[in-house]
Amino acid sequence: MAEQLTVTALNRLVANYLANPSLQNLAVAGEISGARLYSSGHFYFTLKDQTAQVFCVMFKSDVQRQGRLPQNGEAVICRGKVNLYERGGSYQLQVRSIDAAGKGTVWQRFEALKQQLEAKGYFDQAHKQTLPFMPRVIGLVTSQDGAVIRDILHVSRRRFPGVSYKLISVHVQGEGAAAEIANAIRLFNVLNNVELIIVARGGGSMEDLWAFNEPSVAEAIYHSQIPLISAVGHETDFTIADFVADKRAPTPSTAAEIAVPVRQELVSRLEYLTQALNRNSLRQVTQKRERLEHCSLRLEQAIKRRLEQEEQRLDLLTAHPVFYRPGLGLEHRRVKLQALLDSMDRQISRRQDVERARLAHLIEKLDLASPNKLLEKGYILALDQQGRPLTEAKQLKLGEYLDLRFQDGLVESKVEAIELHAEDSVD
Repeated sequence: MAEQLTVTALNRLVANYLANPSLQNLAVAGEISGARLYSSGHFYFTLKDQTAQVFCVMFKSDVQRQGRLPQNGEAVICRGKVNLYERGGSYQLQVRSIDAAGKGTVWQRFEALKQQLEAKGYFDQAHKQTLPFMPRVIGLVTSQDGAVIRDILHVSRRRFPGVSYKLISVHVQGEGAAAEIANAIRLFNVLNNVELIIVARGGGSMEDLWAFNEPSVAEAIYHSQIPLISAVGHETDFTIADFVADKRAPTPSTAAEIAVPVRQELVSRLEYLTQALNRNSLRQVTQKRERLEHCSLRLEQAIKRRLEQEEQRLDLLTAHPVFYRPGLGLEHRRVKLQALLDSMDRQISRRQDVERARLAHLIEKLDLASPNKLLEKGYILALDQQGRPLTEAKQLKLGEYLDLRFQDGLVESKVEAIELHAEDSVD
């Protein structure tokens, strides 16, 4: 019968076997996953390849010598030894140094998908929606079994108790998780019964968070008409969902802080604004009252000055003789009118005399130029058969008849002969 051992003795026995010199100076290649630096200074992570993984620890002294620590997804070569963590009953690789060996396959896959979606515009800032200031109903896409719901509700109720939540529970890792997350986002958009969506889960390795890197989830987030916050993992964890979402929260608790304002701060702010509004209103009322009083005083003074000016003008008008001796003014105007009429009559009479003298002179000149005056002096006026005056002998022809007009009558004559002066003769 085999010797009975305690668990402690068994683990110590295994630890002694693992102390084999061949396991004390190893160089193991793999990909970093689940990396985390604790406050103690120790660095814990998992080293894995395509089919297996091993838990690793780098203690504080080695961390300080290492300098830069690798990130999840990096391919590395870890140098150290194998030992047994007796309390946990699991073996681990105690790492003394880490050398970079390039990016791991998971990380390369993540980068390729990120570049592909970025080229499609899924990360464009212009496409991101503004979060509602104070949502009344928030939709949660996460697992109902995790601590995420408890953390979000605790923070939310502490900040603003009146906010309510609607949960669509989904698997947040493993096969089919991505499809459930994408369908939950689409369902909230179809129901349209929330003002904001929070997609959340706790921390984990890149493999644990991979459902949030799937294109189907990115597409659902991108086409969501409801603003969406991505709160996946811890502060150092980044997923494709974080880049596509309208807002990224480092943790689920931070997502609640981003989504929900502090009620007391809003009340205080409202009280401050109310007091400021009251002070401003009072100040404006006081200023308007002072301005109104000033305008009233100026108006009163202007009216008073105008009344005084009108009174002085009235005094000057009433001092004119036409007001206290109206008959005198009428008599003066009657005399002036009569003088104007007399002057007009004199001017008309003078004008008539001048025109009469001018007319007589014209008549005299016309009379002197009259043919009758010439006839009285013994001259004769010769006229052709049409009654037109004849002034030259060459106007006549032999045998023509003409009229000779004397002072006392008209004689018809016939041309028997024509004798012209030598200068008037024609060839």
